[in-house]
Amino acid sequence: MDRLDSILGIAIEKYGLNEKLQESDFTAEDLQTVTLSISCMRLLLESCSSRNLFNSYDRLNCLLRTSDLNVLEAVLDLLIVPARKLDSHKTLRNSFKEHISLPIIEALTGYMLQPI
Repeated sequence: MDRLDSILGIAIEKYGLNEKLQESDFTAEDLQTVTLSISCMRLLLESCSSRNLFNSYDRLNCLLRTSDLNVLEAVLDLLIVPARKLDSHKTLRNSFKEHISLPIIEALTGYMLQPI
């Protein structure tokens, strides 16, 4: 997971996603690298018995600022995996709440969300 975190971190810095909405499109190579990294993270997270070890929420939150629908869909597909477990895992709920921006999710969905 650390290697995938580092790959996503490089893309986030390169495209300025840690500060603002994406202004320039991903190159074809970067797009493939980011989407495959997110897909791999999802597979690992779905297969992992200890989901509370997942520490990539800050990077996923930055990637919610992407203008690329494929990346956005991959991020949301990944976020749904731990979101399903929020009620039963207090540490997961706290980590999710600390790193995922509800205003961004609300803007994407068009719905006001109840606090976690």
